[in-house]
Amino acid sequence: MPSLDDDASAYESVVSVNSVLFSAGLLLTFVWGYLVNTGSVKHISQSTGAVLIGFIMGVVIRLLGVADRKEMLGMSAELFYFALLPPIIFDASFSLNTNMFMNNLTSILTFAFIGTTISAYVTSIGLWTFSTSWLVGLKNTEALRGYCMTFGALISSTDPVAVMALMGGSKYRPNKTLHSLVFGESVLNDAVAIVLFAAYQQAYFSPRGTSSGLAQSPLLHFLTGSIERSPVRFLAGTFVKAQSTLSTLVT
Repeated sequence: MPSLDDDASAYESVVSVNSVLFSAGLLLTFVWGYLVNTGSVKHISQSTGAVLIGFIMGVVIRLLGVADRKEMLGMSAELFYFALLPPIIFDASFSLNTNMFMNNLTSILTFAFIGTTISAYVTSIGLWTFSTSWLVGLKNTEALRGYCMTFGALISSTDPVAVMALMGGSKYRPNKTLHSLVFGESVLNDAVAIVLFAAYQQAYFSPRGTSSGLAQSPLLHFLTGSIERSPVRFLAGTFVKAQSTLSTLVT
C-alpha cells in the first residue's frame, strides 16, 4: 500500500508538470496570437492555433505519464460555466455594435435560437445514425442517444473568437450587415447551446423517478430553462446598459 509521503510526492510531481505545461501553453498561445495579428501567419487562425497547441500539450502529458493520475487533471463543469465562459461571452457582447445589432435583431435571434437548435438536432441525428450503422455497429440504447444529443448541443454553436478572426479580414469588414448578423448570432448561440446541453443532460442522465415522459422532454427543459433565466438576463442587461450610458454621459 502506498504511503502518504508517496501520494504527496506524486501529487507534487503532477502539479509541477501541470504548472510548467500550462505556462508553456499559455506563452505559446500568446506568441501565436502575436504572429497572427502581425500577419506573419496568414493561413491558420488564432483559435485553430490554440487548439493545435492544446492537442500537442495533451500528447506531451500522455507521453510523460501524467495522464495516469486522471483525478488531478480534471476540471469541474462549474469552473467552466461560472468562471471561464462568462468573461468570454461578456467581452463579445460588450464589443457589439448596438445599432446594427438592434436593426438586425429579428434575423440574429432567428439564427441564434432556431438555427442553433436545428444544427444541434441535425448533428445529433447524423452522429446517432452513423453510430448505429454497420460501419460502427453500436447498440441503439438510450444512453447512446443521450450522448449524441449532448455532443450535438456542444458543437452546435459557433465560436465568437473564430468569427471575429474571420470577419476581421479586409474581405468581410466593409459588409457591416454580414458582420453584425454573424457576430451577433455567435454571441447569442452560446447561451442556447448551454441550455440545450443542460436539457439533454437532465432528460437522459438524471434520475427519472416517477416523472412522466412529458416531464422528461428535452424541449420542455429547454423552454423552462429559458423562461427561468430570462429575469436574470434582463436585469444583467439593464445593469450593463445603465453603466454604459452613465460612463458615456460622464465622458
